[in-house]
Amino acid sequence: GRRDGLRVFARWMASAGRDALARADFLAPAPMHWTRLAVRSFNQAAWLAQELSRSAGKPWKPGALVRVKRRKSQAGLSASERRRNVGGAIKASARFEGKIIVVVDDVFTTGATLEACARALRKAGAAEVHGLTLARVVRPTDITL
Repeated sequence: GRRDGLRVFARWMASAGRDALARADFLAPAPMHWTRLAVRSFNQAAWLAQELSRSAGKPWKPGALVRVKRRKSQAGLSASERRRNVGGAIKASARFEGKIIVVVDDVFTTGATLEACARALRKAGAAEVHGLTLARVVRPTDITL
């Protein structure tokens, strides 16, 4: 994996998410299962969260969320398939009672991953969970010309 552009991407994300970041206690990257991480050797969400932490002046907790079940890649799955695929796969690593947390991921497609992360963090006591992604997939049906 290459880290080119991370600083610029983090600045974009800091600008777009400034209100949530101002209130956040910490940033948590969307987790990757350890077997996938071993193959890839990097988690792009963690790279973004680390750089965003520097840019926004907020701490990040790389292990706050853990992917406890290995599931197939979300690529090519429908929204309902994505929700089923990620269901029960993500857990919080500790109690985060009353904390305001920003979950960082690279791409928002259907929101299934962010929803699973938010569900896990709320179950662990988080007061608020916000999602911040670098990009969003836009489907042709989302565009009106």
